[in-house]
Amino acid sequence: ADPEAGVPEHKYGVDKQKIIDEKCCGKITDDLGVIWMVRAGRHDLKEMIMMAKEDEKAVTKVLRILCWILLVAGWMMLFSIFTTLLSTLPLLGALGSAAFFIVALIVGTVCCCAVTA
Repeated sequence: ADPEAGVPEHKYGVDKQKIIDEKCCGKITDDLGVIWMVRAGRHDLKEMIMMAKEDEKAVTKVLRILCWILLVAGWMMLFSIFTTLLSTLPLLGALGSAAFFIVALIVGTVCCCAVTA
């Protein structure tokens, strides 16, 4: 830390907070203990909690998109026996593959929405 050069004394914001999990609209509470939050820069507890919530939202969105892609791919693999059978017929092979992709897309989306709702 060099005050003359403009370098602050603390490079990180560190704070300790007791965490209580509220369930059933706040009627049941569980004491989860103490959490230490560390962030680069000077931040108070509210700012660090907001940054943690933003990080959590970003990771949640990425995981939901990844799981949705995996669900659709899984349904396509499940229907692959039918698309293989339809591929023996010239015109029905391409149409059948497209139809089963649309069905897999719909079923994967319904499964993803049902789980994350």
